[in-house]
Amino acid sequence: MFCKKCGKEVAEGIKFCPGCGTAVGGGSAAPVVESKDPIITTKPNFILKLFLLQNWPFFIAITVSVLLTLAAIEFMFYTIVLLAVYVGYFFVRKNTYAKTTYSFFNTKLDYFEGFLTVEEKTIKYDRITEVNLRKGFFQRMFGVGTIILSTPATAGGGGGANTGMAVLGGLLGGLLGHMIVKKAGGYGGAGASGIHILDIKNPDEVYAKVKGLIRKR
Repeated sequence: MFCKKCGKEVAEGIKFCPGCGTAVGGGSAAPVVESKDPIITTKPNFILKLFLLQNWPFFIAITVSVLLTLAAIEFMFYTIVLLAVYVGYFFVRKNTYAKTTYSFFNTKLDYFEGFLTVEEKTIKYDRITEVNLRKGFFQRMFGVGTIILSTPATAGGGGGANTGMAVLGGLLGGLLGHMIVKKAGGYGGAGASGIHILDIKNPDEVYAKVKGLIRKR
């Protein structure tokens, strides 16, 4: 037997859903008890082709640098720097995705984000003000999307990281910095732009479940 509201399996003889407290055998709803196991668990999906499409300006910068190197050997240094930054960014992004997990319980969200910088946090659903789904052009090509959970702004949330990336962008002519700043906004937990759950599979299905779960609170 399954709960009609949250879809959680309910054992025979149980009168109230252990996930949301809804009465399944008649009677009024019992007080909500925090579930021990997550109802929804999701994580970002690293897709190499999507990564390459989203970061095509890197290829242009590297190609131009290589062509200039053919004409003047002193440009080799800049080529090596760009390649090193690109490979490093790829490594960090892939491992960040692999180590990030979002667990939705009946009353709260627990998330673990990061690779070099790690953040663990619990957010009660009453702190989430809005739930949105965003599917970019390249994301739609690979059947993924981003769920954005808006929360009240936290002082200093993510500001330091973006400033550092902006400095790096200045050193590399603005191109690289702009791209990493844009991507960095997707991590950062609770801040002015909320929580971004990036590149999840079956985004419409997961979005509907998450929205329904949060709005019950």
